[in-house]
Amino acid sequence: MDPNANSGASGATDTSSATAIKVQVVLDTTTTQLKQQFAGIQNDIEKDPIGLTFGVDKKTSKDAIIKGLQEILGKGTNITIGAGVDPNAGNQVKKQVQNAANAGQQAANKNKVKIKVQTDVDDGTKNKLDAYYKRLKERYDLEAKIASSTVNGVINPELDGAGKRLKAVRAELKQLKSELQGKIPTDKYSKAYEIWHSGQARIAAAGQSASGTLNRREDTKNTTLTNREVQEKLNEFYTQQKKAGALEQASLTLGNKTANSKELEAVKTQLEKAQESAKNLRTELSNLLPDEEIDKLTKFDNELDDNLIRIKGRIADQNAAKTKSESDAQLNAAKKAKISEYNSELSNFKKLTLDSARLEGKSNSENELSFVNQQMEDSLNNLNKLQTDLGDVFSKNELDEIIRQYEKFESDLADEVTRIEAHYEDLKNARESTKATAEEKRQAKQTDDYTNDLATARNKYKNMSGVPSDVSDSLDNVDAQIKKLDTLKVGTQDYTEQLKVIGTAWTDATRQMDAFDDAQKKTENRVKSMTEQALKWKETIKDSETASQELRDSIDGIISASKKLDSDHSSETYKQGVKDLDDAFISAKASMSVYTDGYKNLESTATKTLTEIRKKQLELQQAGNHKFDNVLTGDSKSASLDGSLESQFNYLKRYNSQSADYKQILEGIVEEWKKIKIEIDQALKSEEDLEKEADKRKKKLDDLADSIQSIENQSRGAGNTLNTELKKYVYGEKWQKDGDQQDGILKGLREKLNTLSGTTDVSEYKRLLQELEAEIDTVGQKVTDFKKRFQESGAYERERKNLNNLVLQIDKYAASLSGLDKRKDLAEELNSIRQAAVDGTSTYSTLSNLLSNLQIRMEQAGISAETLGQKLSRLFKEHFQTAIAMAGVAMIKQGLREVYDNVLELDTAVTELKKVSKMTGDEMNEYLDRTATNARELGANISDLVSSTADWKRLGYTDKDSEELARVSALMANVGDQIDNATTASSYLISAMQGFGLVADDAERLLDCMNQIANTEPVSMNDLGIIMQKSSAAMSAAGNTYQETLSLAAAVNGVLQDADMSGTYLKTLSMYLRASKTDAENAGIATDGMANSVSELRSELKQLAGVDIMKDDNTFKSTYQIMKELSEVWKDLSDTTQANITELISGKRGGQSTSALLNNFSVAEDAMKQALNSSGSAMRENQTYMDSLQAKLNQLDSAFQKFSTDLMKSDIPKFFVSLATVFVDGADSAVKFAGALPTLTAAISGVLSVMQMSGKLKNGAGKVNMPSYICCV
Repeated sequence: MDPNANSGASGATDTSSATAIKVQVVLDTTTTQLKQQFAGIQNDIEKDPIGLTFGVDKKTSKDAIIKGLQEILGKGTNITIGAGVDPNAGNQVKKQVQNAANAGQQAANKNKVKIKVQTDVDDGTKNKLDAYYKRLKERYDLEAKIASSTVNGVINPELDGAGKRLKAVRAELKQLKSELQGKIPTDKYSKAYEIWHSGQARIAAAGQSASGTLNRREDTKNTTLTNREVQEKLNEFYTQQKKAGALEQASLTLGNKTANSKELEAVKTQLEKAQESAKNLRTELSNLLPDEEIDKLTKFDNELDDNLIRIKGRIADQNAAKTKSESDAQLNAAKKAKISEYNSELSNFKKLTLDSARLEGKSNSENELSFVNQQMEDSLNNLNKLQTDLGDVFSKNELDEIIRQYEKFESDLADEVTRIEAHYEDLKNARESTKATAEEKRQAKQTDDYTNDLATARNKYKNMSGVPSDVSDSLDNVDAQIKKLDTLKVGTQDYTEQLKVIGTAWTDATRQMDAFDDAQKKTENRVKSMTEQALKWKETIKDSETASQELRDSIDGIISASKKLDSDHSSETYKQGVKDLDDAFISAKASMSVYTDGYKNLESTATKTLTEIRKKQLELQQAGNHKFDNVLTGDSKSASLDGSLESQFNYLKRYNSQSADYKQILEGIVEEWKKIKIEIDQALKSEEDLEKEADKRKKKLDDLADSIQSIENQSRGAGNTLNTELKKYVYGEKWQKDGDQQDGILKGLREKLNTLSGTTDVSEYKRLLQELEAEIDTVGQKVTDFKKRFQESGAYERERKNLNNLVLQIDKYAASLSGLDKRKDLAEELNSIRQAAVDGTSTYSTLSNLLSNLQIRMEQAGISAETLGQKLSRLFKEHFQTAIAMAGVAMIKQGLREVYDNVLELDTAVTELKKVSKMTGDEMNEYLDRTATNARELGANISDLVSSTADWKRLGYTDKDSEELARVSALMANVGDQIDNATTASSYLISAMQGFGLVADDAERLLDCMNQIANTEPVSMNDLGIIMQKSSAAMSAAGNTYQETLSLAAAVNGVLQDADMSGTYLKTLSMYLRASKTDAENAGIATDGMANSVSELRSELKQLAGVDIMKDDNTFKSTYQIMKELSEVWKDLSDTTQANITELISGKRGGQSTSALLNNFSVAEDAMKQALNSSGSAMRENQTYMDSLQAKLNQLDSAFQKFSTDLMKSDIPKFFVSLATVFVDGADSAVKFAGALPTLTAAISGVLSVMQMSGKLKNGAGKVNMPSYICCV
């Protein structure tokens, strides 16, 4: 075939995919044997078999290669063929093969085929192969010798020496094979194969000779196999033969496809199994078949051996290729590793060189400079060594390039050192030269400060192995920014700007260091807390039982572990130690819980079981199911055993809870209860609706109990101390004698509530419920009536008025005393009487008697006082003439002034309202009429209502909503203690409503909550208003409702007794519980101790108290809910843990307040309960207020304001001015009527007193404690 026939198609061939066929040629064989070697390729190409003829001359090999490759591979595929030559072939043969390959390559190039012929083997390998073949031949010679002398498995003793030699030869073969590592050709017709094949034949012949024909005949006589069985085994043998052939073909195919050695190993394993099976069958059939059949079987065995040898050869070839690939990879890896190490050392050397240059420019750095220079010298030595090591793995060209780069590195480094030296010379001149400007000196100093601060920080962390990257990176950034100064001139604007950049970088580094230091401190505190708790636990373990000793050892382990923690608190070892300590602590905590409950184990089991029984009883009762009554309770009044669980528990009480009898009886009860419980659960399974009804019933009973408690609260409220009629009605007839006895209507209501609670019959329950609800309504109305009658009777007002007068009397008496400071005991007694009068804790009669007795004792002690008569007589003589002359004028002038002021005040308020309202003139008049009516109904000032309406209007509310909110503000001023007017009330409502996003319709509900809490908790409404002003926005942002906020406000103010502080505390608490540093800083709140993130706060609080601040991953719990959960576990925590928590959630300044709040959280819970049941509270209280004297005076004030407006529109003021003129002219004549002066003075004083009380006279006019003329002074 023309070798160039296919050359024209080569250009169109896709060479991206390469196929490799490895052909191993054994040249010490004949041409026929070579053809047999390549029979696998012919089988692989079933449709068009290719015959290959290889010879030892150049032309034959060349033509065979070209023809075979072109027909097999097609056009232009890029192929590499490796031909291995047996090292025993002569040099002439090797040369001929190489010449043939070269000639074939010239033609193969046109098809892009590459031929590779390996003919060279090193002398060491050749010598080892020669030794291997020699020992292999010796091995089979010895085995044949031994086989010829072995009869029935017994070796001739004369051959012991041959056996020992065989063992030594096998060991040598194993060692040589290991050293050659797959370089031994093992394919069929190789030298190793020929030695093996020949040896096997000799061994077989020797064995047959030794066994003898007689033995075979004897075995044939003894066989029991039938001809059919023999044929079946023969068929099975040939099946194994076919399987072996298929496996051989598979191995050949895998070899051609360059399959990995694992696949070939799998084929080899299957072939070995086939060989083993065939050998076993041949052994069975060897004495049953003719010799010619036995020869066929033997021939098949030999073929199997040949197949295995070929597969092993292919595996060895592939392992060799893999070894070469791995060797190349290792070389590349070594290069990378060496150059990486070299570059790393270059960077280190550069850094040390630059550091040395900078230290040269600094003062007082000799020690550090010496250390750095030594490191620099070591680094340079390392570089020289590494350059030498590079020669082991890099070529000359590669080394030349590395040296060229190093020379450039040295040049660049020298330039940088020069710049640094120049920079530090500039700094030195700026510090020391008298010619340096102030700016240059400032820049030099600032540079020194930053450099020293950085050195201090690095020194602080130099021994810490676990400094976070945030800290180290920020310090590295500062260092990098300082180094940029090396390229700048001192005194320039660029230098100034770079110093600013350094300042920013240092601020960031400081923040990172502070965060890291805080985290370190918290971890240390946690370790301290766990250690202290472990010591407390250890003290509680007193007994010496095995379990207790194990627990004590566990706790000792915690204490010991805490002492063994790494001194470097930043290290991973320390962190892991703390984590292990946490785990051990949690485990010990659980064990402690088990231990502490151990003494109560039996009792707690009994209690738990009894609780379950009672719970099921209640469920059954609510469901109206009495089927289990006898089983559960029996005759509950009887103390004898009647078989019920109740009686068994009563019987159990006779025994010691730690006794064996107690345990045995209890176990019986528990077991019986388990069975009964299953039956009950099955009975209640379909009664879910009844369970819901039970929940509803419980809520109803709770509501009724609250209503009854509310009745009692009203009867004990302020103003009812002397209400005997109410007290007897509520507490019974014996009230005056024995105090609050529970035999009145209150006792009856509670007894009926208990009866209702115990009623199981549904219809009876409904009937009793209706009766009790009706009776509670009736009693509530009667209590209200009693209170109203008492107030209308004037007894309360008279008593209160008497007490107020007594306070004034005491004040005047104290002011008139001389020498009281010498008797502190008497002064304290006088103050206690006054305080009792202010608080109303005693009656007027009692306190008057005490005061009289005290006055007598004071006179006896020489402490005197000027009497009222004496004072009036003296004043009357001194000022009578002036007073009578001016009194009349003052009254008229003051009256007109009051009218004018009222009109002016109202007109000003209306003008302000017109500025923000779009009401027409008629609408404004209608509004003013409505406001006048509301003012009279609420006992409020008209101008206050108008001003309040304008305030609400400015906030964007409609005219209607503003009018309503002004009404609520006035209502708040009426019922709110310490709130003087509607304007103040408005400011409180505005803050709360805006903070919580409430609308106008919510205002009165908000007021109801505030009023109810102020009436029942230790906080005034004024305090609540101030607290809401301070904290509403922050508490709302923290997810609290206004009810929750008011409840917390009541509890906190009860502790702090300062509304401003309470409001600020709640705002601080809400921000700390959200880790909201930015909001806190903007609000001017200190953030010391605040967590850096929500996740940190959440994790810390869970660890310390087991409380989660989140409902889920995205939603916070409210401040109230978090504090409520904390309060439930607070008393179980150690002092250190409590301290850590208070600082974590409220800072260092709020810790004491937080601790007090958590210890007294029941106040907040009670306030919350009051808030949720406060509907209508404000209006009910306002009805009572409207019956008071103050309300009547306010109504008079409102009417006077309306009257003033109408009056100024008439001529009446002109008349009174004329009258006053006439009165002044006749003043001298009036003075002469001295006999009528006392009466006239009293009359004037009375009129002015009433006007003063109603707020119509200002500046002290009309005070009753002095004669009326004082208003003229």
